[in-house]
Order: sequence, then C-alpha cells, then structure tokens
Amino acid sequence: MSDHLLGNMWGARDWMARHGISFDIQEVDELWGNTTGGTASRADGASGSGTGPAYDGVTMPTLTVDLEKLIGLKGGTFNVRALQLRGRSISQDHLANFNHVSGFEADRSTRLFELWYQQSFLDGKLDVKIGQQNLETEFLVSDYGALYLNSNFGWPMAPSVNLYAGGPSWPLSSPAIRIRYRPSDKFTFMFAAADDNPPGNRNNSFGIQNGGNSADPTNQNTNDEDGANFNMGTGALLITELQYALNPQPDDMSHVTKDPGLPGIYKLGGYYDTAKFPDYRYNNQGKALAACRVGVPCEEVKL
Repeated sequence: MSDHLLGNMWGARDWMARHGISFDIQEVDELWGNTTGGTASRADGASGSGTGPAYDGVTMPTLTVDLEKLIGLKGGTFNVRALQLRGRSISQDHLANFNHVSGFEADRSTRLFELWYQQSFLDGKLDVKIGQQNLETEFLVSDYGALYLNSNFGWPMAPSVNLYAGGPSWPLSSPAIRIRYRPSDKFTFMFAAADDNPPGNRNNSFGIQNGGNSADPTNQNTNDEDGANFNMGTGALLITELQYALNPQPDDMSHVTKDPGLPGIYKLGGYYDTAKFPDYRYNNQGKALAACRVGVPCEEVKL
C-alpha cells in the first residue's frame, strides 16, 4: 500500500527523497449552491436570479528541496509553488459579500504562487525566508482554519478590503523577507517586510473611484495574470506577530507519560502600510463621493 496516488513512480520518489527533493500536487474542487435570495450575476451572463450552483477549483503543484541533502547546505530550503485556478466565485456572483465563502475562491488564472529560499540558524531557532511569498500562510491565520471550508479563519477581511488586491494573500504573493525567532517551544516572534501591492494595481480591491473590471472583480489579474510581476513600486507592508503557545505538544506523543493538557496559542501583532491609497471619502477634486452618481458631476453635499 502507498499513501501516494502515483505510488513510487518506478523508483523516482525514493531517488528524490534521498536527494531532498519532494514534489506534491494538491487538487481542490468545490461545488457551492445558493438556494434562495442572493444577487444576480452579470459577469457570467446570468441575470434575474441570485440562486444557483457555482464551481471553483485549484490545482497546486509544489516543489520543495532540502539543500542539506542535495548539496550539503545545512538549514537551507528552496520552495516553488504554482496555481491553476478555474471556475467562478459564488461570493462575487451570487452573494455580493466581502468575506468569501470558500478559502479557495480566486479570479481565474494560471500563475506562480511562491518562490522563496529559507535559511535556518542557531539549531533551527532562527530562520530567514526571502523571495516571492504569501504572508497569509504564516501571519493573521488560525492554526485550525484549514479544518473548515470557509475563509473566516484565514487572512482577515480588514486587510483584504483595504490593501491593494488584498495584499500578499491568497492567491497573490509579493517579494518579501520574513524573520522568525523561536527561543523556546512556547514563544515565537515573526516579522516580515513585503511589497503591499502584488499586481501593481493603481486602485485597491474594488476600484471605488475609477470603476472595476467585471472579468477580474478583485483586480488580481489586471496587471499580473501570471504571478511574475514581482512588483516593488508602491509601498511596503510591515507586519509583526508575537505568539505564545499554551501546553505545546511533543512531536512524538507515543512516549508521553503525563497529559500535556489542551493546546492553545495566543497571538499579538499588527501591520503598517507605507503606501498612499485613494480616498474613500473624497474624489480627486475634493468633492464628497457620497454626493456622486455615475455620469453626473459631483455636487457639494447639502446638510
């Protein structure tokens, strides 16, 4: 019996493992349905009803290389990951909500996801990662979020709707450097500096001032369809997080003689974006957006 779909691949998997190389493909396919209410979708040609099914899927190939096994570089890890995204977003098409129903919803594309190198020091207590990174995999996320289908426990809605295209979060990544220090099993300190605008958009997520793109509702692909833009031209997203683990669990529970207690983790952190953003209150002429209508010049608000 093998826990791999393709088995040992005629000995290739064993050869790759001896040289520190692993290649995995994750496949996710979801079918969602809205039975009542909702909003009509114009982007996919539907009209008149907010109900109906919606399919989304992602294929995620990942190549990871342990450089100690391959070339003798202790503590070195190389990782590259790509995405093939397809289907429609039920959140965009039929629900009109900001927080996606599924954590895998994204605008359709085939793109580079991550490309980074990580080096550890001090017997693994300190590690530095540099390259194209998705900060959502380590920051602002619940350890148990992956147990659920929805996105409530992933990258929160606040940075998603305020940063350009949602920032370096699913399915986008930015050039970044991440530092992580773990002096003990209980404490972890992380800091990252990344470009705040993965696609290099001029407008943030929903293009309030200048309209949106119905084929690319969240502006993920407008300037960066293949994920290789490597934008460095807007601002820096600085983010930090301090974690305290309650009752950390041993790696091998088979030799535990005393109940370690229920595990938990407390997190405290924050982020700051150095870029300038379009004003949500006033237009470029200083008029209140609340007084504007499409095709009609803005007028002063009369109180």
